[in-house]
Amino acid sequence: MNLYKLLMVLVLTVFISGCESMITSLIPKGEAPKNAQAFRLASKTESAIVENEFIVNKPLSYVIKRWKKRYKPCLDATYRKTYVRRDGFFDSKSKNIDTGYNSKLKVYRKKAVLTLQMEKGGMHAVLPPGGMYVLVLDAKRIKGNKTRIVEYRWDGSLNFDIITNSVVNWASGKSTACPDYGEVNTYKFFK
Repeated sequence: MNLYKLLMVLVLTVFISGCESMITSLIPKGEAPKNAQAFRLASKTESAIVENEFIVNKPLSYVIKRWKKRYKPCLDATYRKTYVRRDGFFDSKSKNIDTGYNSKLKVYRKKAVLTLQMEKGGMHAVLPPGGMYVLVLDAKRIKGNKTRIVEYRWDGSLNFDIITNSVVNWASGKSTACPDYGEVNTYKFFK
């Protein structure tokens, strides 16, 4: 019975370490979008980038004010994940991988653009400064003192929709809670 448990741990360790590179394996070397516009365009041809739309019953000025207050303290973060690698039956080594998240907010006359980039330790793709784009949110004024938010989000193995939910909640006035990067960095198939 102990041999069975040991084999299961070994299989799961190999499986999890293979998943680490899943998000980067979809990006050919040198092909990561270099800016928000390139990320939007990639959503038309790349099935791993999803596009969603939200309507918020708040004016654009309100949305911008809320985003300005929350985006830097909530979205700029470094998340550390520790992986344990088994070497043989009794030896194990742990490895820390830091993932940095960088956000930017650009405000224009009739719209605002919030972006999130991910710097991942050990990533093999050539990335733009700030890291790989994983989220672009375009907020535009529409009739009736409402705001349309169009989301372009990387839909790989991580849960970036958690970040979108937080940002849309800020815009609508429902919540000011920061997204939990521990939840974001949990692989979808473990939920």
